[in-house]
Amino acid sequence: MDLKRGLNPFVHSLHTTRQAILTARILDQLGPPPSTSPGYSGNLDLKVKGDLGTDGNDVWGDCVFADVAHRIMVRTAQVGTPVIATTDETLALYNEVVGGGPATGNDPGGDLVTAAQYMQKTGMLIGGVRHTEDANGIIDPINFDHIKWAICLFGCAPAGWKFPQSGMDQFNAGQPFDIVPSTSVPSYPDHDMLLLEYRPQEPCWLLATWGKRWEATTAFVKACLAEVVPVGAKDFITANGLAPSGINLAQTLQLLSEIN
Repeated sequence: MDLKRGLNPFVHSLHTTRQAILTARILDQLGPPPSTSPGYSGNLDLKVKGDLGTDGNDVWGDCVFADVAHRIMVRTAQVGTPVIATTDETLALYNEVVGGGPATGNDPGGDLVTAAQYMQKTGMLIGGVRHTEDANGIIDPINFDHIKWAICLFGCAPAGWKFPQSGMDQFNAGQPFDIVPSTSVPSYPDHDMLLLEYRPQEPCWLLATWGKRWEATTAFVKACLAEVVPVGAKDFITANGLAPSGINLAQTLQLLSEIN
């Protein structure tokens, strides 16, 4: 079964270049990341019993906005009951930002930077409450140390992928995403999958897509990862003012917000 994708590559500009340079400077100060991520998505998985919800991405190309719903779930699950958007609420965000979904019948997809900017200015309406984010950056997709820090700091990291047909075959077969002889990697990113976890042993990475947590090998990540736009939110700050990872998240968010 071919499920929907819908990522549009974001347009690089002087502003995004500056964001990438300054994000790198912020993350470089942290040194080497932990060898294993803290397991935030595992905490969520226990509460939702393995079902993150497809949020319309089985029918519509709203993967960027399903990603928003999923990262709100990941963050809020660490501090209490996870905030879970309905499919209608996710598709409403799709419509608000780019005019997509059943309200218009259009399916234009979305991009990571535009979604991140909207989440800072307006947020996502869930249960009558607007959930916003506070800062975003841009990470070089080959800098795995920075990607790992983004997961540890912010709970997860939105990412754009050049998703091969072999990946869809592996998903349908219940297999980790991997590079195999039949893999033909597209030339441009077309799917948003949230980076959730990492660990030393293969398959090293855990992603969120089509309502599931899904394993991926380092070979797949190296070949297919094209964009990483980390986002942070104050709803991930614990009682002592730190991120659950032990880093001063408020200070990091302030630094990132200054470059947005």
